[in-house]
Amino acid sequence: LNRVCMQVNNEQGSLSTAEKTSRLEADLSSLKPFPGNLGCFEVYEYIVDKWSTISMKNVHYSVPDSLVGEKVHVKVYSEKIVILYGKEKVASHQRSYCGGDWCIKLEHYLRTLSRKPGALPHSVVWQRAPEELRRLYDIHFKEDNRTFVLLLDYARKNGFSGTDIVTACKELTGRGVRKISPDQVKAMLHGSVQGETEETMEPPVLPAQQENIEREAVDMLEGITALMTGYNEVHDIIPTI
Repeated sequence: LNRVCMQVNNEQGSLSTAEKTSRLEADLSSLKPFPGNLGCFEVYEYIVDKWSTISMKNVHYSVPDSLVGEKVHVKVYSEKIVILYGKEKVASHQRSYCGGDWCIKLEHYLRTLSRKPGALPHSVVWQRAPEELRRLYDIHFKEDNRTFVLLLDYARKNGFSGTDIVTACKELTGRGVRKISPDQVKAMLHGSVQGETEETMEPPVLPAQQENIEREAVDMLEGITALMTGYNEVHDIIPTI
C-alpha cells in the first residue's frame, strides 16, 4: 500500500500536480507547533449543589466547598472530567459511567472540616480517604482532629497531597521520631527538618456574618453522608472514587 501511494504521489498529470512531494515537504516544514493540547472533549455548564458536587448523568463529582451555588464549566473527556471556575482548574476526576456513583475527594471539603473538625471521623468524605492517610491519623492525630485537618489544608494550599504527608511521616519515624507534630511534617514536606520557620495552625477568625455559612457547610457534610448511606442501603453498593 505504501509503495502504491508513493507511486501516485510521484505522478505528474499537469503543472498543478508537478513536484507534489517537494511541495508537501515544504508545507510541512513551515508548520508551527500548536500552542496547547488538542483535546477531544465537550463542555457543559453546571451549578454546584449544596453537597459541593455537580451531578452529571446521575453521577456526582465533588468540587471545592467554597463554590457551592456557583456556576462551573466542565470539560468532559471519555476517561476524565475537568472542572473550571472561570479560567481556573478547580477539580478533576476519573469519569464514571456507573449511575449513582459519588466521586468525591477529601481535599474539596477541608474548608468545611476546618470549621467542624469533630465531624471528620464520622463523615463519608473521610471514610473514602486513602487507607494509609486514615491509618496515619489513627496513630498520630486521633486525639486532635482540628490539627490534622489544618495540616491537610496546609498541604493542599502548598501543592502537597495526602500521599506526601504519609511519606513525610514515614521519613520522620525512620529517623526515630515517635511523637510527630504538624510543624515537623511541614518542615519535612519542604525538604528540611531543621530551620523551618514555625507557622501557626490557627485558622483565621470567621466574621459573625459567616456563622450561617458554617452551619450550612456542616449540614452539607451530614447530608452527603445520609444521602450516600441511604443510596447504598437500597442498592447494596459502595460508591467508587
